[in-house]
Amino acid sequence: MKRLNNKKIYYITTGASKAKFAAKIIKEIISEGAQVYTIPTPAGLDFIDIKELKKIKGNKVKTDWNKKIKLPKEDAILIAPCTLNTLNSIVAGLAGNYPLCLIASAIGRQIPIFIAPAMNINLWKHPLVQENIQKLESWGCRIIWPKLTKNKVTMIDIEKILDTLYFNFTRINFLEKKIDNKTLLGKLNKYRRQYLKYFKDIGRFLKKEELNLPTAGCMSIKVPEGVLITSSGSDLSKDFKKDDISLITSFYEKENRIEWIGDKRPSSESPLHCMSNTKNNQTLLHIHCPKMTYNNKLNKFTSRRYLRYGTFNIGYQISKLLKKSNFCIMKYHGEVIVGKDINEIKDILNKINKLI
Repeated sequence: MKRLNNKKIYYITTGASKAKFAAKIIKEIISEGAQVYTIPTPAGLDFIDIKELKKIKGNKVKTDWNKKIKLPKEDAILIAPCTLNTLNSIVAGLAGNYPLCLIASAIGRQIPIFIAPAMNINLWKHPLVQENIQKLESWGCRIIWPKLTKNKVTMIDIEKILDTLYFNFTRINFLEKKIDNKTLLGKLNKYRRQYLKYFKDIGRFLKKEELNLPTAGCMSIKVPEGVLITSSGSDLSKDFKKDDISLITSFYEKENRIEWIGDKRPSSESPLHCMSNTKNNQTLLHIHCPKMTYNNKLNKFTSRRYLRYGTFNIGYQISKLLKKSNFCIMKYHGEVIVGKDINEIKDILNKINKLI
């Protein structure tokens, strides 16, 4: 399953030490089916081994307006790492070098742009940087937030950067099959009538307490026939309808596959719900709450490393954490809460909210 099949990706790297990961980033993007065009900034040339990058099959390197290498129209631009100078230049609309010219043009054409900042903490705290980040986001650029501590700002893990890029094109990271079974469809419709109010109630709660990003997160309820779950792309807090609920009837971890019934594909995090639901905890909620995800006060609840989204491995790892507590944080990703019902879920979130 290749998530970037036939996509053309411009990869821009700038003058920061994290450019040392360029080869690793390029190789993984290519392994997902994309053609990569690496375009370093002038300062970025000092931080990469350009000869090594040119040897990577499926990657072409272009450093200036030279017409020997023609670029196709891009499907997305990834800038990682992105320095202070490049970030501010993008917002100013400057096109003084080849990569900046490409970025300015892409913004004008509304091409997806992913930016992973890398700079020291004093530069990060500069008022203009924070103002420019907001501008970029308002223009539709995706800022992939760095690791933030009291004394340091570091580009986020490359796995997180790449997952963010993939998710723009392919939400589902597993094989899935919609089945046709009138008996199970009847059961699903019965459960939709029974549980719709619970899904909507959680949505209202998350919105009121400002605990979730828009159109992000998912919820499941264990039933005898499988896992009742929100559909991919649905929004619990806005216009959530009964056909936004699907039923996972079976899953096969070794084959990375699930079978389901309903009107819409189940959540992109279905493997997490399949692996983590237990007999004692009927309900599972996954949300993206930045004030929890990046809060050092909650480190004891956080996984040691970033876990790649939409896989059975993430479900396996989180199920181990949930044996210790009904609440956990997936590093740089989001929160998972389990309980016997939605009231217990809300109680847990209220208690965690008081800690921050």
